[in-house]
Amino acid sequence: MFLHNLKYACLQIIRDKTEIFWILAFPIILSTLFKAAFGNLYTSGELFSSIPVAIVTDSSAESETFLEVADSLSSSDDPLLKVTKTENNDAQKLLDNADVDGIIYATKDDVTLTVKENDINQSILKSVTDSYLVNKKVIEDIAASDPQNIQKVVDSMSEEITYNNEINLSHGERDFFVQYFYNLIAMVCVFACSSGVVIVVRNQGNLSAIGARVSASPTGKFIKLFAGFVASVIINTVIMMIVLAYMILALKINFGDNIPAVLLGAFAGIVMGTSMGIFIGSIGNMKENVKNAITTALILFCCVLSGLMADNIPRMIQKNCPIVNRLNPVAIVSDCFYTLSVYDTYERFYMNIAKLLILSVVFMAGSFMFLRRKKYASI
Repeated sequence: MFLHNLKYACLQIIRDKTEIFWILAFPIILSTLFKAAFGNLYTSGELFSSIPVAIVTDSSAESETFLEVADSLSSSDDPLLKVTKTENNDAQKLLDNADVDGIIYATKDDVTLTVKENDINQSILKSVTDSYLVNKKVIEDIAASDPQNIQKVVDSMSEEITYNNEINLSHGERDFFVQYFYNLIAMVCVFACSSGVVIVVRNQGNLSAIGARVSASPTGKFIKLFAGFVASVIINTVIMMIVLAYMILALKINFGDNIPAVLLGAFAGIVMGTSMGIFIGSIGNMKENVKNAITTALILFCCVLSGLMADNIPRMIQKNCPIVNRLNPVAIVSDCFYTLSVYDTYERFYMNIAKLLILSVVFMAGSFMFLRRKKYASI
């Protein structure tokens, strides 16, 4: 009896074109747009490129000394500068055409920098010229006061000094933009609410014609409800796997080594979403379209609070009223995937999974309380 009801509940969900669009077509379309918009903005090979700079010199010793420094900065495996040695007029044309970020004049009088904008690259060029001038001044002072130690000072300045060391606070996915795809997965999980609403409405004789026919059958309402719940979880999980396969194989989204954890988080989110939809659908005697509208509005509101639309909102909520997102089911789903991309341990991830399962039990228990006393004098 249960398998019979499960079969037809699955067919009922699959034949709902609107539902299939939101859980299958919508995430595929949106993930494709995400990839097209900013998918390649954050790759390790594109985080930094050599700064193009024009250098204008004369025949002085000062020019030769600075050129040696510039050559060392442009000839390493990961060069800081991309140097173009040219005359003043040509250098100015390169700057006007934005072919270089600045012009360095290294003459016998001084070393100066000319730029048109004040951006990161220009600031780095300013640091290069300032550092050169400071080191030059130190060497000149040492040569005047203590010439015997001049070689030690030069050797010390020639050493490669690392002021910053990279320390990984986590071993999570470093690509910031993968979080948008995690958020998309979380949103699709919560869209399982719509399936939950449909399951309840189409099993109540006073809310739909299908419900009237189903209610006349000898099968118990809770068997039918549980069959619908399992069908929703199965269909949504299969579709989620299709969406993930598309992101990983077609769009080449790097979710790291956490694919089983992503699937586990998605499964827990779908279970919670379906049970939440069943709970909403069991409240009141409103028609299916009204309950669907309320469910959609509630989902979108929870998505906004959880940061799926704007990532600064959760920080505001955490600062002013942290209890909101601790109880927000969408925020818990989103946090599951956030922990996968940031933390190198799974303690918080499994805590969120436990929260989702507890919420699922609470929603299903509430649904049974609302539905168990519903009887119809006539249908």
